[in-house]
Amino acid sequence: MFDFAAAKGRSRLNPIIAMTTSRQSWQASDNSWHLMGAGLADDYARSVEDAGGVPWLIPYLRHPETIAFVAERADALILTGGDDMSPRYYGEQPRSGLRQVTPERDYLESLLFAAFRMQNKPILGICRGLQVINVLLGGNLYQDLEREWRGCLQHEQHAPRSHFAHTVRIDPESILAVKRELGEEIWVNSYHHQAIHRLASGLRPIAWDEEGLVEAFVSLDGNILAVQWHPENTAPDDTVSRRIFEWLVERAVTVESHSGA
Repeated sequence: MFDFAAAKGRSRLNPIIAMTTSRQSWQASDNSWHLMGAGLADDYARSVEDAGGVPWLIPYLRHPETIAFVAERADALILTGGDDMSPRYYGEQPRSGLRQVTPERDYLESLLFAAFRMQNKPILGICRGLQVINVLLGGNLYQDLEREWRGCLQHEQHAPRSHFAHTVRIDPESILAVKRELGEEIWVNSYHHQAIHRLASGLRPIAWDEEGLVEAFVSLDGNILAVQWHPENTAPDDTVSRRIFEWLVERAVTVESHSGA
């Protein structure tokens, strides 16, 4: 039998990683009832757990006081993949190619981001999460790459999510350069139709696709890392993917120790 008593003491050393979720719904076959909820693919939680963190899925909270409490209790935040962010957040009208938006998610993530930044706690953005961070810091997006971007690289991969789609060029001095023998290019998967158009000030790009789109960035204060791909799907077999989650957990521990908590 598992020794829960022994694990209890060790678990206090593991940082709590809050993760945003996607909208889900359930409906009776006779349409007599309909429920809204939240969910997240297991790969996110498993990647956090394997890196030494404790995953905490955040449902669709409405009250700022509750959201502030989450930021106080958690040690780091992951803004996960999902629907498009409403272009009103970056001062634009919706254009052809924009897909489903979830207003309550935009609201929740904007407050969570602000709360974690106020607490000086690390944040990881994945796919949509990268786009959300860029927008909230003053950048904007291509609303649909097929219509608005000159390139021809396929960014919406039609293959299992554990498969790689294309290469990205990485900054050799960045957190993504985990092994020199990998060179300055790494393979990533790709499941997005939007991308960074104008990068927000205070962010530094650290990865680009072969046509010049920004695929990853960090904040100048070192507390934000964001990638356009989905490392949670490839983490079991890929060093760079695992390193992304290890960075978040290690950063959370460092920030917590410096805060004296």
